[in-house]
Amino acid sequence: MNKVGLFLTLCVFAFPALSKAEFVQGEIYAGASAGVSIYDKLDTTDVGYKLYGGYLLYDYFGLDIAYINLGNPASTEFKGLSASAIGNLPINGQVSLFGKVGSFVWDRSPSGGSSSSGNDLNFGAGVNFNAMDNIYIHGELERYKAGSESIVIYSLGLALGF
Repeated sequence: MNKVGLFLTLCVFAFPALSKAEFVQGEIYAGASAGVSIYDKLDTTDVGYKLYGGYLLYDYFGLDIAYINLGNPASTEFKGLSASAIGNLPINGQVSLFGKVGSFVWDRSPSGGSSSSGNDLNFGAGVNFNAMDNIYIHGELERYKAGSESIVIYSLGLALGF
């Protein structure tokens, strides 16, 4: 079977799953997640977390804001705020995939040294699982840049829809 035929076949079988999606448009959500932050230049890892909230405008698009603390490796704290656009793809009534891109306003504070700050691009992808009415479990991979440091965080979190 050629690639176009395979793609069309997958689309035909995926359409019924997409049409049964039960994610509510216009839903406000808030949550928290934690995970492992991996620092490129520092060649180390630490624990990071974030608190976030957002609004799902439609089943397929939303906006998200977050406070992120990427950890404290080598006695240097990395933290900031992000604002992101979310693309959401409901797979069925319980599972959706998402991608996001946005802006990360960061602060790098070494203990005993001068801090630096800036604004860089961030992006990520993940999966949401609707565990119960308005309770979502999600796994996510995000990439942040803080000056010359690139940080990837793998996290697991819980969100509530309102």
